[in-house]
Amino acid sequence: MEVVSMETGEEDEEEIVKKKDTKVEKILKELNVCLTDFTLLVIFSLPIIVFYAWRQKIGFKTGFFCNDNSIRYPYRETKISQSNIAIQTLLGPPIIFILIEFFTILRKRGLENKFKYFGKSVYYRITRYFHGFFICMSFTYVPKLFRGNLRPHFIDACNPNVDCNATQNQFKFIQDYECWNEASIDVYMSFPSVHTSASVFVAVYLIFYLWKRIKWNKLRICLQFLLFLYAYFISLSRIHEHYHHPSDVIAGTIIGVLTRIILNGKLCCCLTLLFVDGVDEKLMFVSVVPRICCRIQRQKETKKYYSLTPNRKPCVCMFDISERSKIDDRTFTAPNISINLYFSSLISKNTCSVYFKIIVDNETVPINILAILKFDMQQQHFGVMGKSSRNPII
Repeated sequence: MEVVSMETGEEDEEEIVKKKDTKVEKILKELNVCLTDFTLLVIFSLPIIVFYAWRQKIGFKTGFFCNDNSIRYPYRETKISQSNIAIQTLLGPPIIFILIEFFTILRKRGLENKFKYFGKSVYYRITRYFHGFFICMSFTYVPKLFRGNLRPHFIDACNPNVDCNATQNQFKFIQDYECWNEASIDVYMSFPSVHTSASVFVAVYLIFYLWKRIKWNKLRICLQFLLFLYAYFISLSRIHEHYHHPSDVIAGTIIGVLTRIILNGKLCCCLTLLFVDGVDEKLMFVSVVPRICCRIQRQKETKKYYSLTPNRKPCVCMFDISERSKIDDRTFTAPNISINLYFSSLISKNTCSVYFKIIVDNETVPINILAILKFDMQQQHFGVMGKSSRNPII
């Protein structure tokens, strides 16, 4: 009895040591993730730091034409300063993430460690947002150092020591001049608009976020519309206050939208294929989850997965289906099947045509397509758009 009790005591001690080791490993992994995120944040913000630290040295004066009316607008005090836009873009989205994730976690029943799940979810949302935001700002600030576009109020703010009424200066490109007024280096850095790129990125980012997290359509649409108005108002105000040219605002809009699209690179969709085996006339159900943009996500039904990038040429992705598949309430044993998926070019923004063939024991089996699949951007999955009896054996 003593020997048995000693053995059980040793086993308990080993289990306690293992639990401590696993806890330490989890803590180290979490610290590693935090350190990686912080390092990426510093790397993405380096161009912004360089801009503010070296813009007086790197920045240069740009010449102008006296007959250029686009730089003769009066100077106005801006209603939305850089500090205001910084507060809105740096504090606003994290507060929205915290509120929405909090109410989302409250609605989930039967979930253990809700606060732990809430903390991880908020951390992921905020870090991902800041990574994208600083990438967007880096793409915006770098052109300002090398493309010295004059602001619309340049003449009024600078008051150059050049007589533009003189005949010899009417169509002459003026490079040698000095400002009578104390104009800052900022008047030479109009392109692109920082306010526009920041507001557009925030609006588009939150629009996509609300699309996924809020299920009530009316509330979601109202909030998305308000975000659109926010970015629209900020963009128009930069032109109305004569701080940017329309081309500057358009460039800022493009940078903000493209940055958000690039961030959404792991666009995940659920692809369901329904087909009929032409030999045995058995209805089979196959479910795979590809990542449309770059990768194939491993799923329980798949054993092998390869890269998949839809383009104009068909690209092949092979899957080995597990031994058991399920359709409705019936479960049957499927043979060892390899499926080649041929993704053609995108028909439209939401639709992708799919062609496939089945190979059983190194022989091609004719099949009949039961459905043309349509990609649902909101729910992020393919739904049945229509039926077809084509047999596109390649």
